[in-house]
Amino acid sequence: YHFKWFLFLALFMTLTSNILALTGPRLSGMTVDAIHGKGNVEFPKVFFYCGMMLACYGISALFEWLLSRTLIRLSQKIVQQMRSDVFRHLMTLPVSFFDQHQTGDIISHISYDIDTSHIRFHCILVPSQDLVQTCSSTIVIFGSLIMMLRINPLLVLVFAFTVPLSFFLTSHLAGLARPVFSRRSAKMGE
Repeated sequence: YHFKWFLFLALFMTLTSNILALTGPRLSGMTVDAIHGKGNVEFPKVFFYCGMMLACYGISALFEWLLSRTLIRLSQKIVQQMRSDVFRHLMTLPVSFFDQHQTGDIISHISYDIDTSHIRFHCILVPSQDLVQTCSSTIVIFGSLIMMLRINPLLVLVFAFTVPLSFFLTSHLAGLARPVFSRRSAKMGE
């Protein structure tokens, strides 16, 4: 809730990065089209399209890097917010609470709880990253479909076979990994 702008920023960077990455192959095709045969090359077009490809791939890589930095920053901000909330709560407790509990125990419990929450937060962050990755994959799939239809409709047959297979394998592997991760979290809690 507090950090929704980070998620919107991450989705924007994902969208931009993937659109630029999908533009690269199209520009590559335009570069090849500017070569008409031996000795018949439109060099200004070739250089222009190559420059555009470099720019698209460079900006796409920059956005990918910024995306990873944004998600790391989001993680840090949430943990910082948790620590601030715990400290604020401690300040509201009566003095008798501190008389009845040793300082080391309180600090140990707080440290352990925040570490455990951070691990559980990782379980929340991973689905957020999965959301970004799902958006990224969706953009790539539909962008590829549009490009394939424009270039060669027979490529759609390859697409129609590999995409369902990919979804099946991904869901199957995710189903296998979830219980293992839950057991790991339970052991960390113990």
